[in-house]
Amino acid sequence: MDKKSVLFLFTCMGVIFCFGSVPVFLKYLSQYLDAYTLNSTRYLIGAGIWFPFIFILKDKIPPGSNPWKDALLPFVVNILGQTAWGLCPFYNDASIIGFGMRSTFFFTLITGLALIPSERILVKQKFFWIGSVISIVGVVLLSSSKSFQANEITKSINLFGIFLILSAALFYGMYSVLVHRNMNKYPARLSFAIISLYTSVGLLIEAILFGDFKTLMNLNGDTWILLILSALIGISIAHVLLYRVIQKIGALTINGIMMLVPLVTFVLAYIFLGERLIALQWFGGGLLIIGAFGLIYAKKCSVEEEVN
Repeated sequence: MDKKSVLFLFTCMGVIFCFGSVPVFLKYLSQYLDAYTLNSTRYLIGAGIWFPFIFILKDKIPPGSNPWKDALLPFVVNILGQTAWGLCPFYNDASIIGFGMRSTFFFTLITGLALIPSERILVKQKFFWIGSVISIVGVVLLSSSKSFQANEITKSINLFGIFLILSAALFYGMYSVLVHRNMNKYPARLSFAIISLYTSVGLLIEAILFGDFKTLMNLNGDTWILLILSALIGISIAHVLLYRVIQKIGALTINGIMMLVPLVTFVLAYIFLGERLIALQWFGGGLLIIGAFGLIYAKKCSVEEEVN
């Protein structure tokens, strides 16, 4: 395996770990901050890291291109997804968030096939459909939360939580495709710096209207460290790595690979939050892994067909 392949492999692993850890961070921090304050503060920290690259990489903008205009549509769906995502830990366990968010793949599939012609070659691959069906079954089994066996009040809360997860998944599915279509010609750091700047302003307005920044003053040092780490890992690092992988293999395939994210979330939630899964959910997790490999193999076959 050459150096580029090794680097790409580690990039994929980084994406899986970063996104897998976020629900655990958010579930813990939801004890101390409301959804809007938590969302806005994390994004301001995460966006601030990459803001200088707007100026550093301005010479990398292709002649005649306008990244600020190209970033508008990805920004709109990103802020809608981020708002729903920020509310998720207040209505769901971290493990359920991690698993439920893999439904992003379905929305990415629909959006990608509609907007990106180069992705359509995947539908000719039998392993693409085999992997997709297996992944769908896996997500359904993983959604079999023991919470639904509780009383009606708990059930209604969880149903709203599932609605939030599916809403976030819908917009994030569209987001990854739009990033691939609109921002692929720009460096990953520049693309995310611009989109995150837009998103930070939007989330700040939400927090001013609906949040309570005064609660930040009540956080102790350890909680502040976790808040900052959640922003750096879940926003600053995760999104830029995701952009790089999207540029390399496309939005559909990366969402297949990210079917592995829930397993990372579960392990971390088990260790730090004491969350547990039932046997049926474990079986669903195994199917997700199998489905992910099917999707990766389908992408490999489609690339070979294009070359030949």
